[in-house]
Amino acid sequence: MKVLIINAPLSLAEQAGNSSLAKVGNLQQPLGIAYIGAILEKAGFEVVIYDCPQMDVSIPELRDKVAELKPKLIGFSCTTLSFNNTLKAASLIKKALPETHLIVGGPHVAADPKGSVDNDIFELGVTGEAEYTFLELAERIRDGKTQDTKILGIDEIKGVVYSENGAFRSTPSRGFISDLDELPIPARHLLPPLSDYKATIASSMKHPVGSIMSSRGCPAQCKFCDRTVFGNRFRAHSPKRIADEMELLVKRFGAKEIKFWDDTFTLNKKRVYDLCEEIYKRKIKVVWACLTRVDAADYDLYKAMKKAGCWQVLFGLEHGNNRMLEKMKKGFTIDKAAESVRAAKKAGLNVRGSFVVGYPGETKETMQDTLDFAKSIPLDVASFYVFTPYHGTQAFQELVKEGKIRHNDYDFYHEMIDPDSAKLAYVPDGLTEKEIALFVKKCYSEFFLRPSYIMKQIMAIRNLNQIKGYWDGAMAVIGL
Repeated sequence: MKVLIINAPLSLAEQAGNSSLAKVGNLQQPLGIAYIGAILEKAGFEVVIYDCPQMDVSIPELRDKVAELKPKLIGFSCTTLSFNNTLKAASLIKKALPETHLIVGGPHVAADPKGSVDNDIFELGVTGEAEYTFLELAERIRDGKTQDTKILGIDEIKGVVYSENGAFRSTPSRGFISDLDELPIPARHLLPPLSDYKATIASSMKHPVGSIMSSRGCPAQCKFCDRTVFGNRFRAHSPKRIADEMELLVKRFGAKEIKFWDDTFTLNKKRVYDLCEEIYKRKIKVVWACLTRVDAADYDLYKAMKKAGCWQVLFGLEHGNNRMLEKMKKGFTIDKAAESVRAAKKAGLNVRGSFVVGYPGETKETMQDTLDFAKSIPLDVASFYVFTPYHGTQAFQELVKEGKIRHNDYDFYHEMIDPDSAKLAYVPDGLTEKEIALFVKKCYSEFFLRPSYIMKQIMAIRNLNQIKGYWDGAMAVIGL
């Protein structure tokens, strides 16, 4: 049976409006659907993946391609930002292939299950970790357990939501996969070539860049973060399995660099030390980068990571004001953040920090605190994002109760904004949309266009890709 998995069309320009930052954005292989593809192939299904953002295909073109393929089952994966395009694409495909089963999943469905299936397009939605739920649905269709284009026995399948006679229905949660090593390595061979993808210049040294998700679940309680897909319990691939995947990326797919997309890569320090040993032992020649928290690593670990090929760590620093960090439930102070940044720099790592502007309680003064703090610590790269109240987050729930969500136009649910066309879903009391947008512009210009910063980065250049990256980045900042 032929199964098609679709990542709906969404260009970088659409993601960021007309912002020049869109030109230096990030477009990486979608590992979530690659995991699903792998588990379906293992069960004997013929699997096709359309990663539309990379394919640069329009919605009508997508419909025509799908109509020619004639799959029995189509699974759409969507984020909040891509949900509108997912609906448009699915609607056209449903008209072209009325006998095909259409299912939707992804982060947006987990965060807003009712809103995702409140339509006559999707037969049902898959919530949480989707691998085994999607497999069970595919097996039912293959085995003929359907009637009038509907899958029978939906109530028996854990982790699905659907609309029945206008009423929202959901089945019990499937729970989380405890042993991630039982999952097959993502089916990257079903995706476009790795060299066709684009890594952001702020977090890449060599191209092409491969992606790995070596763990799931984050115990942190950040109020603006959605944990509805992977939950709070940390689960991880073993160091051996991670090293196997790294070797595959390098030898089969030509990766020159690897980015670990775990929420907190260093949460289990022993696992990271063991992975570093595995990299030494196998002599895996590739540079890599990861995301972590300021309270989840130390100088000794950074040194071991550096020796094993890590060149950059990204900290979610979020703010330069302790009161705002407390409101966000970050669980650390600016002093701890500064200490960790300096420790990583001392270990020889490139350090990137991300910050949020416009969180509830924000003022002109606290925004300035963030910019001042970013400039006061030895960051190599800083990213400034506008707070976006995503479904499924504690911050969103609180703002809904207060009646402060301004709109649900998902096309504008993106942290990279154009100051001239911003349409923010939330604006703190005492501030305006324009003030926030212009302040983000100010942050980028003041941080990156400092003469001392520019000179330091020039002195740190080690290859031609970095020269091109810094040039493109400078042009993007100047174009803001």
